[in-house]
Amino acid sequence: MPAFPSYPEILSETVRETFPPSIVRTDMERGLPKQRIENTKVLAKLSMTVLLESAADVEAFVSWYLDDLKRVAEFDLTHPRTGQVVKARFAPDGFGEVKSEMKRFGRATCALELEYLR
Repeated sequence: MPAFPSYPEILSETVRETFPPSIVRTDMERGLPKQRIENTKVLAKLSMTVLLESAADVEAFVSWYLDDLKRVAEFDLTHPRTGQVVKARFAPDGFGEVKSEMKRFGRATCALELEYLR
């Protein structure tokens, strides 16, 4: 299985994680709605921005996404918060714009949204 490349630096101040509850609610005639678990695992969303230090890194990262993963494959990711390896993939529209931070893409950032089962 492919792994997340080592050269993009995950900017820790940009990491955000959400956990949809994956529950079913049933409204009652009186009182609180009843709730039950819909799925035992949830599809967690992990948003972040990565820093790419050179034009070569930008090209390598885009090629990894388009050519190696074919935009849909799963890959191993060391979770930035826990340090555990998870099987992740890009969410739909999860590969954001590559934004140049210097002339000629000497440095660039890219916003990502990943998802994994927790």
